[in-house]
Amino acid sequence: MTDEVGNLVLEHLKRLQAEMAHMREEQRTSYSGQPAIQQTLNAHSTLLHQCLEDIAGVRIRLDRIARRLDLVEPAK
Repeated sequence: MTDEVGNLVLEHLKRLQAEMAHMREEQRTSYSGQPAIQQTLNAHSTLLHQCLEDIAGVRIRLDRIARRLDLVEPAK
């Protein structure tokens, strides 16, 4: 009976070892993709800032046009 219990424990340990090896491999794979994700986020951040600057410029021009056309009251 003791040998059967020992074999059962060994089987569980082998299964755990195989699962841990699989998890390590998945972790390596996920870490290897992180630089690409970071580059994409940086690119999106740059584009967002450019869009915000463009919008701010358009607002300034639109306000100036509205004042020239007397569509808004001048600031006091």
